[in-house]
Amino acid sequence: MRAPHVLALILLAACASEDPDARTGPEVRIELDERPVLIGDVIERVDSDAYVYLRLSIVSDSAAPRMRPHARERWVALDGAAPRPGERVRVRSLARRRDVWDRTLAREFEVLEYVAALD
Repeated sequence: MRAPHVLALILLAACASEDPDARTGPEVRIELDERPVLIGDVIERVDSDAYVYLRLSIVSDSAAPRMRPHARERWVALDGAAPRPGERVRVRSLARRRDVWDRTLAREFEVLEYVAALD
């Protein structure tokens, strides 16, 4: 009965002594200009405390220049001034997250791209 407890302590000690830097791979840098550029028409705008959320009808996605965009409509989060519905925007995708909850709106976005406005 003591053997499982001793084994657990040995495993914990081995994990604790492991160098944390040894667990990570090499650093990978992605330059900002390597991130995809999206062009789309604003269908809907929702203002929140932290962001302005835009539902875009995607016209062009530089990640797939010769293909139809994988999602014709996408929700994006923009910090700062944002265009109104009907306007065309050009934004750079900075990150994409799934299941994003905005507590101010009490709303969940299934997929949300954080973007920076261009032009």
